Amino acid sequence: MDSSQQQQRQEQVVRHTEHAADRTAAAEQTKDSADRRTELAADRNVFAAERTYAAWVRTGLASLASGVGRSSFWRG
Repeated sequence: MDSSQQQQRQEQVVRHTEHAADRTAAAEQTKDSADRRTELAADRNVFAAERTYAAWVRTGLASLASGVGRSSFWRG
């Protein structure tokens, strides 16, 4: 190989290495955003469970209050 061919080959290697580094960075960024979406989904799931529990408690208390009111109304 003459010097111009060697120089071209070196430039190709450098470009390939830079491109591989860019792809690796993009993959890391995608992985980070996927992890973040997973964390947010878990948080939404917890909040939904808390809202459901609060609704059950609210319904139970309303039923209890309704029963107490109804019994006091019928007694007297």
